[in-house]
This record gives sequence, structure tokens and C-alpha cells, in this order.
Amino acid sequence: MTTDQIEKALEPAKASKNLIIKWLVMGFLGTVAMVLVTFLILIFGFSPLMSVDESNDKVSFLGGAIEINSSDGKFKIGDFSFNDDSSSFDYSGDRMFKGNQPKQILIHFTNGKADFYTSSSTELRWQCKVKSASQRDFLIESEDSFELNFSKSSGIKCSFHLPEGIPVNVSGNNGKIEIDEPLSPFTVNLNNGKVEVEPSRSAEYKYDLNVGNGLVNEFKSSSNPTAIPITISVGNGYIKNGRDHDDD
Repeated sequence: MTTDQIEKALEPAKASKNLIIKWLVMGFLGTVAMVLVTFLILIFGFSPLMSVDESNDKVSFLGGAIEINSSDGKFKIGDFSFNDDSSSFDYSGDRMFKGNQPKQILIHFTNGKADFYTSSSTELRWQCKVKSASQRDFLIESEDSFELNFSKSSGIKCSFHLPEGIPVNVSGNNGKIEIDEPLSPFTVNLNNGKVEVEPSRSAEYKYDLNVGNGLVNEFKSSSNPTAIPITISVGNGYIKNGRDHDDD
């Protein structure tokens, strides 16, 4: 046997083009099958995705992975829970706005319960219980905004008294937000949870409400150009009308 014949015999066999295409198709179909199986496991494992118990004012998501009990102020997210008896610290403050009003008030949190009321003055006040935070001050001020950023805390429970007329922007991952008779433009973005709005009988509102998965109560929206804009977006959850449709 010649040297050329030996080298040719030792060369690895080349896979045919059809065989390569076959393995690529099988790999793609296998990946798609794994994604579908994972999706089905998540769907059945977390069923029902959302449950609303209006009689007891409770909302749960993802098969109970997230539970919000509005009556006693407790909420649970996985192994994390927050209630009035939890180890937490108080964080409160106030700011009087006169001729130096910010363009907007920003509130950010990870998990929590936040109640918003309209102040009878130009003063902003907040009272919070904060849990598992790496910092003790959450205030950020600039010429354009007044910001309370609790995103580095694992949970909050707060009440805010807001001056009339300053737009408010609230964002959070999981929790419950209550807005009582707002007299300022409001924007809320919540991934999972419940937002309850109790409209003022003396004000007109223009609503833009969206829930990815869940329920939205009926709200009376006005076409008046002076109506107060209320924009709420919830990924999974419930937007409730606190007036229970008794405006008429």
C-alpha cells in the first residue's frame, strides 16, 4: 500500500450534507419541544394564574406564589412576607412645596403596599415601614423631580399625602396600591398585584387602564380636556374601582 493510499484511508469520513441538515432539524425540534414542556409545567404548576376573593379582599397570583391580603395589610411573595409585626424600620418625612414645585413625584419599590391621599396643603408627607434595606435614606431630589426610591429594599408599607396638582408616577414589581380621590395626574406601572382607585365625586378623570392577565372594573372616563389623567398598567392582577360603581 502506497503512502497516498494510507493517508487516504486515515482521513475521517465526511458527513453528508443531508445528514447535517437532519441533525440540525432534530436539534431545533428538540429545543422547541423542551420550551413547550417547560411552558406547560409553569402553566399547570402555577394554576390558577390569578385568583380574586372580593368578599375577603384577597388577591393571589401564580398559584399562591404571591398573596395580597388587603384587610390586614399583609402580603407574601414566595418565602418573603411582610406585615406590621415584621422586623422593619420607620422612614418618614415631609416637604413643603411653594414656588419650587417639582415637575413630578416619583415612587419606586420592589415589593410593597402603598396608599396615596391628597393633602389639604402644598405639603408632601410620607410614613413608611421598610424591610431589609441596605440604606436608610431613599430620597433623590432634582430640579425636575422629587423621588423616593425603595428599589433596594425587599419590602415597604407606606402612606403618602400628596399636594394637589403635581403629577405622580409610581412603579413596582409586586404589591398593592390604593389611590384615594386623586386630584393630580397619576401613572402606575405594576408587574403583579392590585391597584384600587377611589375617584373623587368632585373631579373628572380620563382613564387609560390596562391589565395583561386579570380583571379591570368599569370606570367612568370623561372627554373633558381638563379631566385628570389616570394611567395604570398591571402585568398580572386587578384594577378595582373603589366606588363600587355608585357614582351614578
